[in-house]
Amino acid sequence: MDEPLTPDEDVVYREFTRLDVEPNQIPPDLYAGFLKRLAETCHVSLPRARIAIQGLIDNGIFDVPDEGKEEQIQTER
Repeated sequence: MDEPLTPDEDVVYREFTRLDVEPNQIPPDLYAGFLKRLAETCHVSLPRARIAIQGLIDNGIFDVPDEGKEEQIQTER
């Protein structure tokens, strides 16, 4: 993590840390509701929360599941 976090990324990261969860651990069917509550808790708009989460992922703070790689390996065999 070479770049400092934006204020939105910082507050969202602190909330994820407080909850002891990462974005990829939230079931897809619950993600929309979780994101809405996260935005409300962090006092940011929903689009700002999404951008902050993406920024955290882009900075390597949260891992992204490599589902595509597993599928690619299966099709190559």
